[in-house]
Amino acid sequence: MSSSTKDKCPNILLICTIAARSNQLMPFHSDDENAAYAHLSSLCTEAGMNLYISHFDNLCAGSFVLSWIYKAGSWQTKELPISEVSLSYADLPQNFPNANALRDKLIENEVKIFNDLELSDCLTDKVATYKMFPELIPPTFDTTNPDILSSLRKTAAHRDLNIEKLFLKPRFGERGKGIDVIDIAALNSEHVSNKHEYVVQALLESDAGVPELNIQGRHDLRMLVCNGEVIQLFVRIPAPDSYISNYASGGKILHFDVNRLPRKFHDVAMKIDETLRQYGPRLYSVDAGVGRSGKIWLYELNTMPGIVWESENAPDQSRYKRVHKAVVEMLKTAL
Repeated sequence: MSSSTKDKCPNILLICTIAARSNQLMPFHSDDENAAYAHLSSLCTEAGMNLYISHFDNLCAGSFVLSWIYKAGSWQTKELPISEVSLSYADLPQNFPNANALRDKLIENEVKIFNDLELSDCLTDKVATYKMFPELIPPTFDTTNPDILSSLRKTAAHRDLNIEKLFLKPRFGERGKGIDVIDIAALNSEHVSNKHEYVVQALLESDAGVPELNIQGRHDLRMLVCNGEVIQLFVRIPAPDSYISNYASGGKILHFDVNRLPRKFHDVAMKIDETLRQYGPRLYSVDAGVGRSGKIWLYELNTMPGIVWESENAPDQSRYKRVHKAVVEMLKTAL
């Protein structure tokens, strides 16, 4: 199909790692996920775009993607020809063969990909992200590095960092899955050596909190950044005596108006965005914390942050509906 035909009614293919991998009535497994993405789909329809949702495992016959589209108040399934896709908002982690197969097909059909693949690859690879921002991210090394202990000792000599305890994380992981905290002595154990595609990261001591937001103790502050503007702010607090702040590990989330973002966090976000500006339209999240010295550190960057609300939480819905509007405007810009 020619690009002019695509432009008449642009089809957007959203590739999401929480979407279903088989034919079912709805694209997601939870009511909140289906409701949130139905709202996003409706906004896309109002903006003159068709939003199809899928998982990268759903590539079929080499040229179609099993997808879901929300129309007239219900979800419908379709084998969408890749040739009919104008833009893909895609989570295509490079460590999965099926993601790479779909990536190749999108490129072959000259489909625009948002965020830019080079940007996505950097932000989903914790080693690559560290190399891009070594002054902001605690030292991070692949577990296959034979000199990992000496490398940590050389680079982590900062009062905010602890290498007696370390983060063990999937190199390409997301959504807080697979993260563990280990003692430095465990670096030579089978527990670490058997972890393929994992990284070890110096642990940030963020127990000084964020006084400007009345946050005490360890924290993970997330900023959602859209083309140089912070559009969402929340802080995740780990359970007592834990360093892991995601909800599944017992953490809690506190939302704040963006205008309450402390200047020091905003400045770091803008410094990051100045580096990423070269990749064009961009939407990503920044996870950060403040150390005992007052320095802002990055935990990681995410190229496709979650946009799902809790259905029984009206303020949560309102916040994410604003984010949905920003996503739609970004998709229009990227076309």
